[in-house]
Amino acid sequence: MTERAALTDARRKLVQALAGLQSSDGRTLESRMGEQNFSRKVEGFIRGYTVAGKRELPDGKIEIGLELVQDGPGGPSWYLPE
Repeated sequence: MTERAALTDARRKLVQALAGLQSSDGRTLESRMGEQNFSRKVEGFIRGYTVAGKRELPDGKIEIGLELVQDGPGGPSWYLPE
């Protein structure tokens, strides 16, 4: 997998992880924000990621790990109650 494809895959996985964030009442971030609003907001969230690691696998594919700060104003946790 090329580096570009690996980054696209890592971003997709990051979006899935954000969608599944749960609050203490068991609701996910996606259900709390609504599907349309979530899609729009998540694009802003993932722009703030950093590449945490990158490695080439024995089969020639590249694996990329991303980091995303989740707290603070405008971050994903901002939309989840304590």
